[in-house]
Amino acid sequence: MKRWLILFSLLCIASLGGAIQKPTQGKVRIRLTAREDSVSNGVRQRESELEETVGDLRARLNKRKWIEVTDSEEDADIDLELLGRHEVPEKGYVLHYKIDAGAYGREDEFAYAGEAVPTGGIRTRSFDGHDNSTKGRAILRWEELAKHFADSLEEFAQSNYERIIAQR
Repeated sequence: MKRWLILFSLLCIASLGGAIQKPTQGKVRIRLTAREDSVSNGVRQRESELEETVGDLRARLNKRKWIEVTDSEEDADIDLELLGRHEVPEKGYVLHYKIDAGAYGREDEFAYAGEAVPTGGIRTRSFDGHDNSTKGRAILRWEELAKHFADSLEEFAQSNYERIIAQR
């Protein structure tokens, strides 16, 4: 019970700290697209699945404080191209993407292993005491991965806000 109270207090403090900060010169504008004829992790991606992924991320990003989704390439501060989405047994869903944010650009993958939760599996410990097994670790569904990816994009926009706005 005490842990929950501490966690709740920390979340309240974090949300109050985030509520104070607001983008001073407008939101960071992001354009989401899906690459046609994309191959990710050696598998040809279905265009319909990529478009569904774009739509889901667009809906999640439209609710953010620091990000505004745009369709215009000229107005976009960040251009995010989705290259694929696939499942990996140890990680769950993995999102393959290419980001162009002016001076910062790269092609990368995003996966979020989740926290250790009781799943009935046995966790093993490595020599340094850290969890080194996915047994007993929750693998996230696509909806959870999309939420964490949207969180990550918003953190990127907030952390790089001044540089991104200066490039406009």
